[in-house]
Amino acid sequence: MNPDDVITIIGDRIVALDELRGSFMPDDPKRKPLDDARQALDDAQRELAKKQFDENTAAYKDATGRLAAVNAELENTISDIGQLEKTIANLNKFLAAVNTVANAAIGVLA
Repeated sequence: MNPDDVITIIGDRIVALDELRGSFMPDDPKRKPLDDARQALDDAQRELAKKQFDENTAAYKDATGRLAAVNAELENTISDIGQLEKTIANLNKFLAAVNTVANAAIGVLA
């Protein structure tokens, strides 16, 4: 998975998260963790776009492999409002995996 793929996956999850958030009124307490996760994903996506990666390092390969696995778990729950608790847990794992990818950066683009 190359860095552009990572950015695209995060964007895809943001879109799915926006659809799920739309199922709740803005003042619904169930929406708050979704709003927080959405903001965190948006921030992470912007930061990742500024970073430089060596796709051949073990750290990068491990991080993106973990991201792909967690993404698959999240895809299975994010569109099902009945699995909200599991989706929130998967979002937290996804955010942790995104941060692991960010930590595998070798520099920042100018």
